[in-house]
Amino acid sequence: MLKIEEQNYSRQLIKQDKELSQFIKYLELQNEVTEKNKEKELKMKQKESIILGQREEKKQEHEFQSKLKQLELSTIKEKYNESQMMKNKSLEQRLNNQEQIHNQILQAAKINREEKANIRNLHLRDSVDQAIAKANQIQQDKVDHFNYSQTRKEQYLSQLQNEKSFKQQEKSMNFQIKQELNDSNYQKAQDILNERIYKTLNKLNQKDSLSQQIQIENERKLNTKLFSQKASLEKGLTNADYAKVRFEQNLNMKKSMTEYKMNKLDQIMQRINNLFFYQKREVIDIIIRKRNKSYGRIKEELIKRRI
Repeated sequence: MLKIEEQNYSRQLIKQDKELSQFIKYLELQNEVTEKNKEKELKMKQKESIILGQREEKKQEHEFQSKLKQLELSTIKEKYNESQMMKNKSLEQRLNNQEQIHNQILQAAKINREEKANIRNLHLRDSVDQAIAKANQIQQDKVDHFNYSQTRKEQYLSQLQNEKSFKQQEKSMNFQIKQELNDSNYQKAQDILNERIYKTLNKLNQKDSLSQQIQIENERKLNTKLFSQKASLEKGLTNADYAKVRFEQNLNMKKSMTEYKMNKLDQIMQRINNLFFYQKREVIDIIIRKRNKSYGRIKEELIKRRI
């Protein structure tokens, strides 16, 4: 009995020892996590301080650059106003000449547009005439087709009526032949049979004639359509050749005039570009000198502020 109690007690002690060791490990892990969090917070604060310092430096640099740009812009504006006043008088005559040349070019372009419009109108008129002729031809084809359909319809109805009448006659003849044969009147039955054969042959000849008429009508319509297309094509080719000759004549005349005007304009633009180049070099030199002086002065002020 005592041994059993001792064993139970020893088991409880072992269990408590395990729980205590697990609790100690838990506390150690908590301490490690706390230490790591503190290190992370310290690193975050250091990064924030570095970022704030960088932002302050960027802000100061931005202020310096903005002041420098304002100074450059003011200097450029002053020099630009001066140069404008200087060159307005010297360029006034050149601008007037350039305006005259520009007006001449516009006038030539206007004439060119008008001539092109006339050519387009000519082509458009021809196209409209062709379209009207084609529409009339289509309408006439529709009318012919309608008339042809009506004729075919009437012929078909007449043919049906004839076939119906022919079948009735055949029935009547067959009845008569049977009647005559029953009466032993063979000669009369032979006469009725010959009449029936004659009518059958006549019907076959009428069908052949109708087929020939349909084929002839189709060939006539096809020939009419082909001749109409040929006439339209010949007219279009004639108008196109005439328009091409006129266009080439106008193009050659305008080309020589445009080349002369463009040469004069190139000479004037070259003189203006040379003048702008010299004035631009002078303005740039003045801006660089003023910018260097202003840059040194602003830099000294910023150094004093930082100190």
